[in-house]
Amino acid sequence: SVVVTYFIGTSRWCKEVSETYRLDPSFVARSNRLKRQTFPLAVVGMLTIVTMTALGGAADPASAMSPPPLQQLTGANLTWADVHLAGSLIGLALIGYGFYVMANNIYANLGIINEVMAEVKRIRTERGLD
Repeated sequence: SVVVTYFIGTSRWCKEVSETYRLDPSFVARSNRLKRQTFPLAVVGMLTIVTMTALGGAADPASAMSPPPLQQLTGANLTWADVHLAGSLIGLALIGYGFYVMANNIYANLGIINEVMAEVKRIRTERGLD
C-alpha cells in the first residue's frame, strides 16, 4: 500500500509540474506507465497475504470454524497444514519477486523525477528565478 500511495503522489506531482512548466509530456507518460506496471504487483502481493492468512486459519485445529479434513474432500493424504505451508512458501516467493520489481520501478521513477527537477531548474535559471 505504501508503493501504491507513492506512485499516486509522484504521478500527480509529475503531471502538475509538467503542466505548470510546459514540459515534455513524455515525463508524465513514463511515470504513468511505471505506475500501471506496479499497481497489479502491489494488489497481487496484498491478496497473497490474505490467502496465506486464510490458509493459516484453515490449518488451525483449534478454530471453531475449521473446514472438513482434506482427506475427506480429496482422498489425498494432505492436511490443511500442508496446504498452508506450500501456499506460504509460494506466496513468499511471489511477494519477494513483486518487491524486487516494485523496487526497480520506484528507482526508475526516481530517475524521471530527477529529470523533471533538472528541467525545472534549467527553466527557472533561464527566467532568472533562482
